[in-house]
Amino acid sequence: MIFPKRDAVYQNLNTSFTNFGELLVDLKENGFTGVVQVSFWEYDGVLLLDNGSVVNASQEAGGYTLSGQDAVKAVTEKAKEKDGSISVFVQSGEMITMLASMVI
Repeated sequence: MIFPKRDAVYQNLNTSFTNFGELLVDLKENGFTGVVQVSFWEYDGVLLLDNGSVVNASQEAGGYTLSGQDAVKAVTEKAKEKDGSISVFVQSGEMITMLASMVI
């Protein structure tokens, strides 16, 4: 699923050198609202955050799509692997609410 992106906070952070858990803690502490995208070859995972809290997620890999809490866990685990990238984009709360309701 393609998600609209506004201003980039971080782009193409290498998963080999990024502590994803600490990144999420920082986004939570700062009340971040937007999209966190985790990308690998033939893999795309997205976390939707509203005021620092993950409200929904989506993962597309190998022709399968996963959403909800299972996707949150899967994306978080995948972000710990090497040779991927992480990008973070600001988005409006209204857009995140709409996107979160559409992700099935």
